[in-house]
Amino acid sequence: MARAFPLEAVFHIRMDFCPPLRYTSNKDYASKTNMIRVSSSEFGREFGHYQDVVMSEPVIVTSDDDGHDCMVVISVEEYKRLKRRDRRAYGVGELPDEIFEAIKDAKMDPRHAHLDALIEDWTP
Repeated sequence: MARAFPLEAVFHIRMDFCPPLRYTSNKDYASKTNMIRVSSSEFGREFGHYQDVVMSEPVIVTSDDDGHDCMVVISVEEYKRLKRRDRRAYGVGELPDEIFEAIKDAKMDPRHAHLDALIEDWTP
């Protein structure tokens, strides 16, 4: 069933939209960020060393077979930081009722009321 959203909710959702990232190969990304890259056998042999390294920076572990990047090892603190930023995106049809109601009942901050004039004559 289609749901009608208040205009304020639509603008809020659109402001959170992030365009897809351009694909780059793992090796390009690693070289641009100066991340440490090691083979899986080296990582296993020197685990204690790399355990210390990941406390300050991520380590890319590559496959011994073909050298492609297969995982990135990060510290628990970095993992927790990333998880705090984790968001769930929903399609309109799968939006839970409590979130739909919260969006429907949301009110625009009065400081932005002047923006309504920009869309008064707008038609889709």
